[in-house]
Amino acid sequence: MSTYRYGVSTFDLSRMEELAQRLGSPHKGLSFCHIAGTKGKGSVAYMLAGILQEAGLKVGLFTSPHLVALEERISINNDAIPKNALRDLLNDAYQTLEEMKAKWGEQAPTFFEIITALALLYFTREKVDMAVLEVGLGGRLDSTNIVTPLVSSITPISLDHTQLLGKTVEKIAYEKAGIIKKDVPVISAPQEPEAFKIIADMAKKLDAPFYLVGREIEIIPQDSHFSIKTWRSEYNDLRFQLLGRHQRINAAVAAGMLEVLQEKGALKIGEGVVKRAFEQLQIPGRIEVVSRRPTIILDSAHNVASVEVLVDALKENLKWERLILCFAAAKDKDIPGMLRLLIPLTNEAVFTTTANPRSASTQDLAEAASAIKPLSITQEADPLKAFELARASASSEDLILITGSFYLAGKIKEALESA
Repeated sequence: MSTYRYGVSTFDLSRMEELAQRLGSPHKGLSFCHIAGTKGKGSVAYMLAGILQEAGLKVGLFTSPHLVALEERISINNDAIPKNALRDLLNDAYQTLEEMKAKWGEQAPTFFEIITALALLYFTREKVDMAVLEVGLGGRLDSTNIVTPLVSSITPISLDHTQLLGKTVEKIAYEKAGIIKKDVPVISAPQEPEAFKIIADMAKKLDAPFYLVGREIEIIPQDSHFSIKTWRSEYNDLRFQLLGRHQRINAAVAAGMLEVLQEKGALKIGEGVVKRAFEQLQIPGRIEVVSRRPTIILDSAHNVASVEVLVDALKENLKWERLILCFAAAKDKDIPGMLRLLIPLTNEAVFTTTANPRSASTQDLAEAASAIKPLSITQEADPLKAFELARASASSEDLILITGSFYLAGKIKEALESA
């Protein structure tokens, strides 16, 4: 496994295509749904997989990153791949990986390419009816992009991973739009004008039927529930356990993908399938309420757009006496931008770090917060100790918000589940 870094000027898919071919081309014998975007792509993947499973299909789901255990990234009908099955797959691929290491040297397959290949191999061996793939990074050069799906989708695009994907929305949109394939329908969430033009132009160039939430797919809000009206169906009285109205946009994208699958004859859903799937849906690490009195929220928001959605959801759905923020973030993220949204709500902050080598220091986080407003700040590098400090400070009516990093959310979720 190499540590060769992703770069739009240095990467291509030839290494991933060779790896898949050497493993028997597992990407060519399955039906796929492919999802890219800056925020919401994981939620759409979970939603679509949930609908397909409720409709009676055997559904493979590949997402990233994981919160607690690597096996979470590869699942079938909500069951993560067993450790021994993942070990067996890796053993089976070992000789191929060694041969490619000898051939490619420092540019041998990366961790993400290997885990993607193992997911495809697992789904093939388990004979899933449909595999739902969430793009890891970007789209055009992502290892998942060797598949030709039945339908693709692109969730809202904003600035993130700018050091890898480009420093403008247009450049990032170009990378995301790289998942669009010739003649393969694509569903898009509402986009900024610059991103919309890139996506629409790519779809037109590739003769890919293009459906847009807000145009062909309409969300009809109805207080605590909502309906979705598409170009061919209407889904009424939909409800979530999930917090945040932004999830309605993700639901509309998933519904659009479902419509394409039905038009292609991949499945036919019965009445109430979508409603039941949404009511049962739980997505770990997405504004997840893990405890009450005090309320503890785990969220993996790690860019400004996602934090904005998080803040809106909290204001709309929860009440609290004091908000205690437990926060860590990678130093290459827009930390001031995220904290400008979070700190005005915050009464007390505990800044920490993660095992990620790119984790920002607690001192840098504290200085960024102090520049926004005076507040009580504690620095504790150990994330579990930081969480305990936040919990010790909280009364039953307070809100503890853990956010800024998948790594942080996962570490604390693991601790809570093992307690």
